[in-house]
Amino acid sequence: MMKIPVILDTDIGHDIDDAWAVTMLLQHPELDPLLITTATGETDRRCGIVHRLLAAAGRTDIALATGKPVACNNEVIQYELVSRDDAPSSYPDAAEAIRDAVLSHAPQRVTLVCIAPQCNVAEVVERFPGIVPSIDFVAMEGSLEHGLDGRQGKIAEWNVKCDIAAAQKVFRAPWHSVTLTPLDTCGTVQLSGNWLEILRRSGSLQQELAAQYLAWLHRWDSDGVRNIRNSNIPQSRTSVLFDTVAIHLACSHDFLEMQEMKLVIDDDGFMREAPDGRPVNVARSWRDLPGYRQMLEQIILKR
Repeated sequence: MMKIPVILDTDIGHDIDDAWAVTMLLQHPELDPLLITTATGETDRRCGIVHRLLAAAGRTDIALATGKPVACNNEVIQYELVSRDDAPSSYPDAAEAIRDAVLSHAPQRVTLVCIAPQCNVAEVVERFPGIVPSIDFVAMEGSLEHGLDGRQGKIAEWNVKCDIAAAQKVFRAPWHSVTLTPLDTCGTVQLSGNWLEILRRSGSLQQELAAQYLAWLHRWDSDGVRNIRNSNIPQSRTSVLFDTVAIHLACSHDFLEMQEMKLVIDDDGFMREAPDGRPVNVARSWRDLPGYRQMLEQIILKR
């Protein structure tokens, strides 16, 4: 079976679900990661964190690239994870790297998965519009009926409100297809049980993911002061693994109820239906959330 070529755009280094998503991508049997780009703020540092995962997986052949350091109040918080002696000292431009990866696979379509604010993707749309129709775009973004923690009522979700103009530009672009997981579905994904111990006893990639999770959980800020905001999260369950659902949607709609909807992003960062909206494949609800969790454990935990 031919694997699906994937480019991942991430703001890894602030919330930990990006690291789970990268790990899932590296181990997914149906996906072929071509390139990982980093978005917002300290993009070089974010690449350093991705490099740790690639090195642990023996996949430093996968290209890394950095976007412009667009300020997003989304700083890297896992400072102790940034440096490795074998990490590159510089990285190519994200938009140009995405263009090159797409063109190198023509006429085969490439799937671009965005789990970050969409400043890098908007730059691709603006600078290289000719490649957009050959890309299947998948994103973790938006909120339709539920916000964080499954609470009723839509919100202006982070990946949208961080750069609303970029999200609007990306939404209007002529992609081959657009598929989204809003908070309504991705906001309910957690693993429970002895997952941390399983990671620690597994291969080098899983051990690196465990180290990154613990660094996030009990993090220190740049001044050497311990930030214990996350220390009340029990280790009997993970944090919410939002971004893994976007990785899953790059190759499958299994476990989810999908619906085509005409959507727009308004100037306040809310996603809403409109008669003249963009047709989008939306993961509206779970058909089998326990089944998805089991699949996630099989891919990431190798259970």
